Amino acid sequence: MIVTVQVNAGDTVILPFPDEANGNSQGWYDVYVDWGDGSPISHVTAPNRTYNGSDNPDARHTYNADGDFDITLKGKMRKWVHSNNDTENNMRIYLKDIKQFGSNVFESLGFAQSLLLTGFSETDGAKFMDTGASLSFQGCTNFNSPINHWNMANIVSLYQCFKDCHSFNQPLDNWYLPRVQNLKQFLKAGWQFNSPLFILNNNEVEINVEEMMNDTRSFKQGQNIAQWNFHNIKNLKLFKASYYDRDDISPTTYEKILIAADNGGLSNGIMEIQSKYHTGSAGETARNNLINKGWTINDRGSI
Repeated sequence: MIVTVQVNAGDTVILPFPDEANGNSQGWYDVYVDWGDGSPISHVTAPNRTYNGSDNPDARHTYNADGDFDITLKGKMRKWVHSNNDTENNMRIYLKDIKQFGSNVFESLGFAQSLLLTGFSETDGAKFMDTGASLSFQGCTNFNSPINHWNMANIVSLYQCFKDCHSFNQPLDNWYLPRVQNLKQFLKAGWQFNSPLFILNNNEVEINVEEMMNDTRSFKQGQNIAQWNFHNIKNLKLFKASYYDRDDISPTTYEKILIAADNGGLSNGIMEIQSKYHTGSAGETARNNLINKGWTINDRGSI
């Protein structure tokens, strides 16, 4: 793995290797670190004790000059997770780019609050463990990198993945997500997003999509949502509490979503979408069917 950091002289960078709830990270990290400034290589391991970057001197490094430095990590790591607690790890302050993910297979990737991160130079995509994995760019307000080529088949959680990523507007329609369970607030406050979205059509577990697209502001491409298989989606508060007096998606697309939800066969679901439907349309019929099945539907009424 090769990452680029931007530092000033005197800055200390702490690698984002997180604590484990049970205090045992043994075997999770065994990495040789070249800090990119000619200093000696560090060997970072995770012994059988409470561990984070701040209590292992090998996982932290102070730079003596201003500039961009490529940190090369060789070995095994299962998690790369930024923290809001800068005494644990502060990579969110300094991360500027990822040039290679290498052969690592991750259980969790989290780049939260990385304000310098605008995109990735890497082209091969990250690899995720087949036991299930999570991904998040939450709060990366300037991030806008194409990641449609990533293999997402092992992803279980995308909770707040692009929440507050105000600049992100890249297609995600190549993502295949057969195992995903949590899409809550996936693109909440993704103000610029108006790109094709993935299709959920092969899921065998219930999926949480509450507030998935809330306050996206620019999103108008609901066509792929209308192609979802709704048989495991009960909470469709996609656009809950929109802050604007406007439709989130067109009436025609909304009607397709209503029809797809009706065909999904679930009862007692919840749908909150800021859109209208045409009186007398098949969408209105589907809407009535859903209400008769116990669904709660909040929209902007008929036209």
